[in-house]
Amino acid sequence: LGGWSRIALDLASADSRCTFAEKAERSSQMAGDLSVADVDKLKVDQLKAELKARNLPTSGVKAVLSDRLKTHLQSQQTSAPAASETSQPEQSPAKEATPAEKAPAPAAQAPEPAVSKEQQPAATPAETSKPEAAKSPAKSKTAAPQESPKKQQEPTPSPASAPEKPASTPQKSPAAGTKVPQAAQSKEVPAVASSEPAKPKETKESHDGGKEQGQLEAAGAETNDAKDVDEDEEMEEEDDDEQEEAEEEQAEQTSGTKRKADSGACDKKKKKKVRDDSNAIPTKRKLESDKLMAIAEEHWKGSKTKPWDPALVTKLYKEELLPSNFALNKVMILEYSQYLEKYLWPNYDPSKATDAHILSLVCMVNEKFREQVMSWEPFQEREQVFSEFFKSVTILHGKKELSHRERSLIVVFLIHSFQSLENTMVRNSCLLQVSLPLWLHLSKSRLELELRKAPHLEKKWRTLQKKVQKEGLEKLKDHFLPKLLEVFFQQLSTIPADGKFEFELRRYLERVLEFLIDLIAQLPTRRFFLALLSDHHFVIRCRLANLAKRPDGRLFNQLLDLLSFYLDFEINEHTGMPLSRDEMLARHYGRIQLVQRHAYSLFPDIMKEFALANIGAVENKDSLRVYLSRLNKTQLSQLLRKIRLIPFEDESAGLTWLDHRTMLEIAVAYHERRISQLDAINALPLYPTENLLWDEHVVPSINFTGEQVLALPKLNLQYLTFHDYLLRNFNLFRLESTYEIRQDVEDVALRLRPRIDDGRTVFQGWSRSSLPLTSFSVIEVSKPNLGETKPARVVGEATYSLQGMRDHTLRREWETFREHDVLFLLTIKARYKAGEHPPHTEGKCKEDFCIEYIRGCEVVGMLDSDGKIFNNLDPQSRGLPQGQERKVRVRLNSAQYAIDAAYKAQHGGDPVYETFNVIMKRKAQENN
Repeated sequence: LGGWSRIALDLASADSRCTFAEKAERSSQMAGDLSVADVDKLKVDQLKAELKARNLPTSGVKAVLSDRLKTHLQSQQTSAPAASETSQPEQSPAKEATPAEKAPAPAAQAPEPAVSKEQQPAATPAETSKPEAAKSPAKSKTAAPQESPKKQQEPTPSPASAPEKPASTPQKSPAAGTKVPQAAQSKEVPAVASSEPAKPKETKESHDGGKEQGQLEAAGAETNDAKDVDEDEEMEEEDDDEQEEAEEEQAEQTSGTKRKADSGACDKKKKKKVRDDSNAIPTKRKLESDKLMAIAEEHWKGSKTKPWDPALVTKLYKEELLPSNFALNKVMILEYSQYLEKYLWPNYDPSKATDAHILSLVCMVNEKFREQVMSWEPFQEREQVFSEFFKSVTILHGKKELSHRERSLIVVFLIHSFQSLENTMVRNSCLLQVSLPLWLHLSKSRLELELRKAPHLEKKWRTLQKKVQKEGLEKLKDHFLPKLLEVFFQQLSTIPADGKFEFELRRYLERVLEFLIDLIAQLPTRRFFLALLSDHHFVIRCRLANLAKRPDGRLFNQLLDLLSFYLDFEINEHTGMPLSRDEMLARHYGRIQLVQRHAYSLFPDIMKEFALANIGAVENKDSLRVYLSRLNKTQLSQLLRKIRLIPFEDESAGLTWLDHRTMLEIAVAYHERRISQLDAINALPLYPTENLLWDEHVVPSINFTGEQVLALPKLNLQYLTFHDYLLRNFNLFRLESTYEIRQDVEDVALRLRPRIDDGRTVFQGWSRSSLPLTSFSVIEVSKPNLGETKPARVVGEATYSLQGMRDHTLRREWETFREHDVLFLLTIKARYKAGEHPPHTEGKCKEDFCIEYIRGCEVVGMLDSDGKIFNNLDPQSRGLPQGQERKVRVRLNSAQYAIDAAYKAQHGGDPVYETFNVIMKRKAQENN
């Protein structure tokens, strides 16, 4: 051969030089190894596999399959003596032949019967990667006693364990898709099996081995079924892939079989959980057999339907939807039956519609959005009625007899409506609620402040005042957003500081926050609504509420952070132009100077020091709180009214929430300096930590159904600025990468199986993506650069051992880290003793995975024998050190290091960077 190919090699053994057709022909003879007595031991799927290998029908119950296979085997036994006379002579067991001698040349073989394409199994990895696997029968007899009893009890007998077989029976290689027993792999016993795939026990299956062995079996089955593809090409490609997978499988199996029982149980529980979760959503058969479907066929879905009955809508709502708390399966059945298109909307009359009719329409629209189907098309037929329907929904929200769940449905409908402004019908109804007349609900002080910031609106405001005098104030003040805020604060005040409260109440409050975020994150709805939110001091009052201080208010606080971010976004609300860093600084300096002047003019004795201080000394939160807390409630309210932050005295008489503490927080939040968005992004840690990885409100699990609220930015057709568009995509991409990292970390933690032994953590499992750390230390922390607070550079060294790693490919991966490769350092502290099992084998939180800390790092280089960065191109380098220990120098994220140092100085606790005991790597394409 004068050429070269990366997917083909010139093999030296005579057995490997034979054609793939001859190999498959020899493998197909394995079907004769099954005896009639063994048929009763086979299961149904094994019987079908045996029958399929012999081109026999596979239909029928177990008794029929068993009789069919016995009849076929008995017919084959009649011709067995004649076939055995033509077999090869027995080799001497005293002499062990070389691989070339063991494989007879094709020319010397006895003529074999022709085998059809359907009967030709694919070649296995044992044939291509290990020529010595095809040993003589004498060699297999000597190795048979070393196998474990469990292997000998398997239903498929091997030639070595069957002494009644003639010695002249030719040695055969396993058929495609047959799993090679572990004992045969580790002790180099010839892998011989029958044509039916051996099914491994679940309790003995490991995570790594089970997955790859399953891939081998699936690959073999696919090769057997491929009839229209060129056989030689297909077998060559599959042989190459199966050889690589078999090498990985053997390397993982050499780590020990002790971890397989727990891993198999974990896999079984995971499968069971998936089945249980899938039952929550009805199948098509359940949809069509439900009693709601029968009602639909009778009233609106069938060919002959009954006339419109408003009592039926009320009955379905009060007897089906409301008692089940709007269960997903019932809502899906009604939506599947076209309840909205054929019954609710065609018969909707704004003057006669009941609350149940309106809420049923709302529920169906929400379900369509959840299923991501066209939601507004049914309303296009009666577009003129939609505005009346939208108004009825907003009025219904304020009724006191509604439950929190029903109010949540209305808020979700409003969210979908304001996210669909591209639809003309929806836009005309939504924008009326956020137009200039919304400022009629502002206090006089806030209105004066807003008109001062937007002088071009003064003319429009005067025109609106004339319209008010002509048509009346009550007609123009018919907006639902001020009433929504009023209901929100009423419900928020009912939550106690301790004790239980209704879950649906918390979900309703979170939905309202999501709705408000959507309103101020779009310029058409932000322009006039932002002033209303600021006038109510929404964020400050929510921060001081009891829910924000409770442990179950974590999502509530995250939504408040997102709302606060968009409240102070760097944009001019009226022109839509982004504000530069200098413009934001000028606005901030103007606010500080204004409050200093008024403070000195009102209280020269008390606030003289504050008025004469430079801006840099009083612009942070702590210094502002110290200076302003010198004023009592009356003095502070006088100062804030002077700068138009709170309503005048005649308007604030009924505001019970306006106490001294709230006014102090209002003044501090309005005047403190805010970090620019660019600086905030640069201060973010580069790698996710344990708190972010398992935060279900930001990084939801794969079982997310859309019913929960997430503290995530939304991708829509409208954005505030181009920077806002990039920022939302950056955050979502960052969280998507975090989810992938979490999956890898969970996989590693489950495979390692940490347990407590003599008060320390030991690992009873193994993972190819991680190794226990011998030691880790931070060797360099550089001073911060000018104008920064984080260190310029943080460098550490990690030491780990390769002892027991026999796979050369895997060993090379752990010895050849390149610069800029990403690694993760984990602190795993076992919570269970040896022999104990966690309650959640699949894991639900970081405690179930025994993970304390996780930090990312970037490789600087491997260290050689002299402790220097190893470079294989340097002729003077002494190479990697001898022995099993390896050292890698890494660069830690300086922003995260500064956060950890500040947290330890303030709260104490363990030094994070001295507790790492596991190092984890990921594939290069995943890290990129």
